Amino acid sequence: IKVQGYDPGVNISYADTSDGRTATVSCPADTDDTKYSIVSTGRSAVQATCTKETGKYSPQYLATCMEKAAFTDAYVEKIYSLGDQGFTVCTDDSVGEFTKANVTYALTTESDICGPYAVVPCLRNNTCTLNVSDTGCRWDGTTTKLHVFYKVDLVTPLWTISERRAAAYIPQGEKLQFWDCEPKSLKSGSARSRSEGALVLERMEKQDGGD
Repeated sequence: IKVQGYDPGVNISYADTSDGRTATVSCPADTDDTKYSIVSTGRSAVQATCTKETGKYSPQYLATCMEKAAFTDAYVEKIYSLGDQGFTVCTDDSVGEFTKANVTYALTTESDICGPYAVVPCLRNNTCTLNVSDTGCRWDGTTTKLHVFYKVDLVTPLWTISERRAAAYIPQGEKLQFWDCEPKSLKSGSARSRSEGALVLERMEKQDGGD
């Protein structure tokens, strides 16, 4: 006898009786990032019995086990539609703080002002680490859209979407800033001028920051 459908590595035990044999299925042991639960149908069950009279198991199949994988990471992307604002972000030809190198640096460097470290809850409380290889930006010149993204690897896997969102997503009211990253104490003058790009992005963030 076998399980109905996909077999994730179930355990099948047998017990002989005076009238035949009973087969019982059990799931693999749970791990840190995978849980298992029995799934039976009209043609399968946790136990199946084969009698000497029939010579066949009833039901025909044993139940299988459903796998539930925990979330071990989170990838978050923000899209800014810059339209006809007249400037680019995240290209080698972008100006000043908006070059690809500078935006990537702002997103991947620990800071209390800029990047994921400043706003992502699990980075703040050290329950995840920033995946630098999958954190950065991309400019789409065809649509004039800026893609800013980050990925975190969770220290302890999480089991629900709401838990992952609470840990790895930017809380409402906060912004993933990658401009004006210099601490106020180091700025030259109290009325330091800001680039037009910074002002545009700031306004977009106040309107929920992009698409």
